[in-house]
Amino acid sequence: MIRDLGIVEPGTTLYIPFHTFDSNDPSASVTLTGLAVTDVEIYKDGSVTQRASDNGYALLDTDGIDFDALTGIHGLSINLADNSTAGFYAAGSQYWVVIASITVDAATVNFVLATFRIGQPNAIVNTTIATLSTQTSFTLTVGPAEDDALNGLWAIIHDVASAVQKTWVQILDYTGSTKTVTLVAGGTFTVAATDNISVMFPMPVQPTVMGRTLDVSTGGEAGLDWANIGSPTTAQNLSATNIDVDQVVASVSGAVGSVTGAVGSVTGAVGSVAAGGITASSIAADAIGASELAADAVTEIANAVWDTDATGRQTQGTFGQAIGDPVADTNTIYKAVVTDAAGANVAADVVAVKADTAAIKLKTDNLPADPADASDLAAAIAALNDLSAAEVTTEIEAALALARVEVSGVPAASASIVVKLGYLYMALRNKLEITLTAKTFSDDSGAAEWKKTLSDDGTTYSESEAAAP
Repeated sequence: MIRDLGIVEPGTTLYIPFHTFDSNDPSASVTLTGLAVTDVEIYKDGSVTQRASDNGYALLDTDGIDFDALTGIHGLSINLADNSTAGFYAAGSQYWVVIASITVDAATVNFVLATFRIGQPNAIVNTTIATLSTQTSFTLTVGPAEDDALNGLWAIIHDVASAVQKTWVQILDYTGSTKTVTLVAGGTFTVAATDNISVMFPMPVQPTVMGRTLDVSTGGEAGLDWANIGSPTTAQNLSATNIDVDQVVASVSGAVGSVTGAVGSVTGAVGSVAAGGITASSIAADAIGASELAADAVTEIANAVWDTDATGRQTQGTFGQAIGDPVADTNTIYKAVVTDAAGANVAADVVAVKADTAAIKLKTDNLPADPADASDLAAAIAALNDLSAAEVTTEIEAALALARVEVSGVPAASASIVVKLGYLYMALRNKLEITLTAKTFSDDSGAAEWKKTLSDDGTTYSESEAAAP
């Protein structure tokens, strides 16, 4: 009877027992003779070529015969991590273990001892690395033909020559035409061609800290720790979320549609407040200042006091008296304010005073800002008209004395008289360098400031206009 060992992991050591019986009496166990590791042959994927090396085979209980002194019970082991025949043990392949040419009950017998496949149970693909470009990009020996067929899946890479060296990686991309796999990141050891690889189904979600559990409500929803959500400090869209009336919000920045209950402070616009929402007892002294009220808020408050017509808030409002016109209106705030001791309306006199004031303003627009200086204005004008020639000369010389900074650059055609004098002084005092083609003027340090190009054709000598050196 052939034993099928099923799928075994790469690098596994297989322990395979078997028994022998009397050919004349199948119920009678007999001891075989001549069993050696050279009698063990392994064939791969239906090929008639045996594994070239016997390394990795071992007989159990020293010689494999009569295991633990039990007649007819035998056993051997096969180490799949032995890579003496390079790449022979490969994930995705199927194997036969054959016992050849041993003697049982005086007869030479051959038989298939066991079959097995190498890989990971429940893998989508069990295969090997065919060619390797980098630690994160290589081709598979066997793989699906469709692009992206393996994207996002996990894989186990097992060293072909090790019982324990393996790593878990995730596939970022897959190209079906070339069977090229691209990994998210490399593994924990240096992989190579012929190493075994098993592509697995996606791994379940793993906690950041091992051993953590997930709370699930009776409705099946997962519990949420607000401090552990992605980007907790960025803006969150809670447009479909209501805050219970017994909850307190520390602060709100931005527009709030409606609020029921106490609000500590609000920065920004409030759309509307229901009747009774704000009462005298709910607003502390100085709670609302000018800086807390936007322009629209001030307008709305004013409209509650004064009705509005085409000329502004002139008509009498809910509880405010009309401002009115100071002359035409007889029942206005203006009338109430502009009356004499007997109560007579003096609005007309006020209008006359206003006209006189305008006339006075026209006459005083040119006076000094401080009225106290107005009496000195005439004296100041007379003093300006009485300056002597000597005083004028002194002022001019004082102004010229201020121009002590050396001029620089090319002389401009529209320069001031002071600047022009500066260029003449520069030409007389500073270094002057004349060649056959140019006359160069320098500043006090000897650096060239401007020049004049010279030419002489034997008839006419010419100097160009000043230019940059």
